[in-house]
Amino acid sequence: DGKLYHDLPFKGLEHFSSHRSRTRDRIELISKLVNVKDKTVLDIGCSVGGLSLGMMEKGAKSVTGVDYDKQSIAVAKEANEILDLKVNFVVDNIDMDFASKMEHVDVCIWMSHWMWIVKQQGMEYAKQLLFEISKKADVLVFESSSDDGMARIKGSTQDDIERWLWENAPYRIIKR
Repeated sequence: DGKLYHDLPFKGLEHFSSHRSRTRDRIELISKLVNVKDKTVLDIGCSVGGLSLGMMEKGAKSVTGVDYDKQSIAVAKEANEILDLKVNFVVDNIDMDFASKMEHVDVCIWMSHWMWIVKQQGMEYAKQLLFEISKKADVLVFESSSDDGMARIKGSTQDDIERWLWENAPYRIIKR
């Protein structure tokens, strides 16, 4: 129906309509938890780039948004051009090859996309990928749900996901 999955809550982008409208809340929450000013930021599974654009708006030194979906990246690039924020948007698969090429970043944002990796590649692959990517970021902003519609991780709970984070990423966990 022409609607984006996530919204782009920025002046000048009102013509983009969406199914979900929590991007601005997420931008504000992330910026409260993590100081992105003058930091390098990688947004994995960036969709149409709302969080990426928001992190640049909050003063990040550089932001790269990555998604496998060419149409989403095309929308992100259009929004980036309108806002003139100079975010680098890239089409790529998030897999072990990506992780091996990934350069160190100050902040890696990985929201919800991990569930799809579990569903498509299996839990052990997803855990290993989480470990490999987490080694290349000082801070990981991570979100995943065991029960989110089509990406549901069958037989798992939110406690399981938290435990997998502890086992597979060297971070202190902050809950919201």
